[in-house]
This record gives sequence, structure tokens and C-alpha cells, in this order.
Amino acid sequence: MELDIPTPYVQNIVSTSQIVTRNEDVTHIDLERIDTLLPCTNYDRQRFAAITIRIGDPLCTGLLFSSGKLVITGCQNWMQCVNGALTITHIIQTLNPGIDYCMTNCSIQNMVARVTLPLGATQHLNIDRMYEELNAFCTYQENMFPGLSYRNEEVGVVLLCFFSGKIVITGGKSEDSVISAWNKLWPKVRRYIEEK
Repeated sequence: MELDIPTPYVQNIVSTSQIVTRNEDVTHIDLERIDTLLPCTNYDRQRFAAITIRIGDPLCTGLLFSSGKLVITGCQNWMQCVNGALTITHIIQTLNPGIDYCMTNCSIQNMVARVTLPLGATQHLNIDRMYEELNAFCTYQENMFPGLSYRNEEVGVVLLCFFSGKIVITGGKSEDSVISAWNKLWPKVRRYIEEK
């Protein structure tokens, strides 16, 4: 029986942007000021160089560095990343009247998707056999982590495969690249669906 290709669903996107100012005398963003004025932040300069800013619409988290570099995580599409970066830029602008800020270059760095294999009640994904046969491309230490990491250089993504048939796809730069990579890898993964 031929199994249909299960569809990957995007769970998280990591993007980077740059917040810049047109004011020549402003060389950095004052993260301590933002932390003092904004309740939804976390900043400890001794532990990490960026301030964490959580926003609700879109629901995401930003890591803002004093240089203006902004990392957004938690979005499910590129437009949410752009909106998150614009929202944080607007917050910075509001907290610093008289300084003209704008956001540039929102680009996706990593896309994480999940796939659930269509397993029957008596089936599993045999990741032990997968590791034996594909070990040149796999990392698997069951006593440290219950999943097998399968890296295929041809498609540019990494699969985290679990006995239960859950698979996490990471390393894509777009939804199309994730789907294309998964479509190429599915025939290999499908061979390891077995009866328990």
C-alpha cells in the first residue's frame, strides 16, 4: 500500500532584522533604558548582550542588541516576522522620542516544521535500524536524547526523527524549501516504518 506524503507544518521561524536610526549622533540603542521603561522585557548585561522583548501581536519574542540587530523567534510565517520587527521598532521609537528609528532587512535564518507520520496502532519508526543503515548521516545517542538526527547535505535540512513517528524539520529558509526537502526525504524515511 502506497502511503501519501505527510504534510509538514511550520512551527517556528527565526528571522533577523536591523533597527537603524537616521540621527547621526546616535550610535547604539540604550537597552538599559528600554528595560527600565518596558515591562515585557528581560535584560541582564552580565549574562547576555541582548534584551529580550516579548510582544503579543504577533505572538513572538525579540532579542535586541545595542547595535540594532534584532532576532525574532516564535512566528509561523515571514509576514509575522516583519510585523514583529516593526512592532518592536515602534516600541523603541515611542520610548525614545526625538530619535528616528526604522527597520530594515527582515530575512529568515531558520524555519522549523513538524511532520506526523501516518502510523497504524501497531507501527513505529525504527530509528535504531535507520541509524544502523544511515549512520554516516545520523547522530543518535538514545541515553542522551530520544531522537535521531538525520542530516542530508543534498537538501539542506536536518530531520529529528522519533520512534513515535513525529519528525521535526529544521534548517529551511522558506516553506517551499522545507516542503521540497521533505518530499525528497520521505521515500528514505518511509522505509523505516515497521510493525512493533
